[in-house]
Amino acid sequence: MAQLINEVMNALMLQGETDTGLIGEVESLVQAAKAELRTAGVTAPTDTDPSDFLVRQAVIFYTKANFGMDNPDAKLFDARFERLKQILAADDQTKEPTVEEVTI
Repeated sequence: MAQLINEVMNALMLQGETDTGLIGEVESLVQAAKAELRTAGVTAPTDTDPSDFLVRQAVIFYTKANFGMDNPDAKLFDARFERLKQILAADDQTKEPTVEEVTI
């Protein structure tokens, strides 16, 4: 997950930041974004599998929408996240397999 956290930190212009409070907030937001994508049926990105660029971009949009307080662009980034989530949920390539699709 370190690579994804670094990408998000760069997108938030926090590269090189050492404040554990800020890093913790970013990590929590990344986890929340991945959880929300999973609820929509989208496979969340991992560091071992870079996955689809659009999935990673959705995580960045979610984090940008929810990071800090009094963000004038929060609605814009939230709308971008929601749109990408819809696109990804409709894409068979990024969907989580259902119980019926898993073969043993």
